[in-house]
Amino acid sequence: MTCSLLPPRRFAILCTWWLAAFAGLSGAAPAANVSREVMALDLDWRFHPGDLTNAIAPDYDDHEWRRVEVPHDYVVEGVFSARNS
Repeated sequence: MTCSLLPPRRFAILCTWWLAAFAGLSGAAPAANVSREVMALDLDWRFHPGDLTNAIAPDYDDHEWRRVEVPHDYVVEGVFSARNS
């Protein structure tokens, strides 16, 4: 791609300068300075088909709830109905 207002060499220099300028503004941190922790979030999920107001409590006893693998879709727990979607 060339520009009819600039010679090809000057156009290439201008494009290179703009790319370098925008790359510096990206805000991406260098990979060497980034630390991360990998955590498994798919362990020990349980399911209860209903709305329980006290189940949010940290000491709530959910041992009778059925264990499920995630991802899990609660719709498969019931009889098919247009209201379950």
